[in-house]
Formats: sequence, C-alpha cells, structure tokens
Amino acid sequence: MKPMAQEEDVLVFMEQGGKKQYLYVYNTEDVVYDDRSNWAGSVAKAVATNTLGTSVQMTELEPQNLTPPEVEVYQLRVGVDGGLLVFVELMAGTHRRGTWKAPRPTSSNYYIGYLNDEQSPAEDPRFEMFLRYNQYPAFAMYNPWVIRKLDSRLHFIGKKLRCYDMESKDTPAKIGVDERVVQDMLNRVKAGTWPHRAITPRGLEM
Repeated sequence: MKPMAQEEDVLVFMEQGGKKQYLYVYNTEDVVYDDRSNWAGSVAKAVATNTLGTSVQMTELEPQNLTPPEVEVYQLRVGVDGGLLVFVELMAGTHRRGTWKAPRPTSSNYYIGYLNDEQSPAEDPRFEMFLRYNQYPAFAMYNPWVIRKLDSRLHFIGKKLRCYDMESKDTPAKIGVDERVVQDMLNRVKAGTWPHRAITPRGLEM
C-alpha cells in the first residue's frame, strides 16, 4: 500500500460530474479509533447467527466543517476483529464493493463486497478510505458463527489532513507560499506532471 499522506502532498478529489477539487496538505495528525460502544458494543452483539445486521453510521469519523479555503480530510484504514463479514457503505446507503449486478449482500448470498479479518485485520488494517465533511462511512455485519463473537470490533488508524484548496486566491497567504508557486504547482497537477493522489467519489484512492 502507499504510505499515508504527508505534508506538502497534493490530493485531487474526483467529484461527480467530472469536477475536481485540488487540495494541498498543510499538516497532518494521527487518528486511532476503536469502535467498541456503537457498532461493536450494541450492533455486533445483537446480530444472530447467519443474519445480516443493521447498517450503522460512524458519525464519530466525520471531519470538521472548516472555513474555506481550509478543508479537513480523514485518511483512514479499517481493520476487522472477530472473524466476521463486514460490509462498507461510503456515505450511508451506497454500497461500494459489490458488482453492478450484485451490488449488495442478499439473504441467499452474503459473500458480496465484504471485508473480514483476513483481508483487513485489526492489527494491520488494509482497506483505506478518504473522508471529508458530511462524509462518513457506515458498516453492517454478517455473523456466520454458531457462537457469537461478542468481542468484535472495528479498528481505525490513519491521519487527519489539514488541507487548503489550491484554486482559492486565499490559499497562498494561508500556507505562506508565493501565489506564483501555488499556481505553477496547480497547473502542473492539472497537466499530470506533478505527483498527486487521485481520490474517487467513493473515497478510494485511484
């Protein structure tokens, strides 16, 4: 996997309809979060064997709504503990890992678009997502075990990225860089000659 985003990196968010947002990473801070009370504590314990649980929104993982041109982004990796199948919705209600013919699990086939503790273990999370304000993931769980896994949890590790919109005229002064330097960097990103990380509308890195 690529390393976590660093200061001075450029993120390009691919919006619906072809629009793009160009963000300069100004500084970063670690994120570590175990959901033991919301998802694991109430939902996982309540899911009976061979049953798909309710999808639960992780509102604690929503970035702040900052004043433009400042933008907060969470770059998170999620790991699963407990041998369960976990289904991800990036922006609740929208399943992201199935096919177009089988976009979500059904009562006859739960093995669609899932994560488990082998693919993305809690100790070494592999599945990655990028979130902005008003974007936070939701998760549902399928319990294949005769004995319930009461210690199940989701483990998140990653970065809070404090970014600035490179197309804003206010950004050069905010980050202490000459506006000509920022404009040149932006032009080169758009031309594909400056290294950057492209993020899809699903919050996944291209």
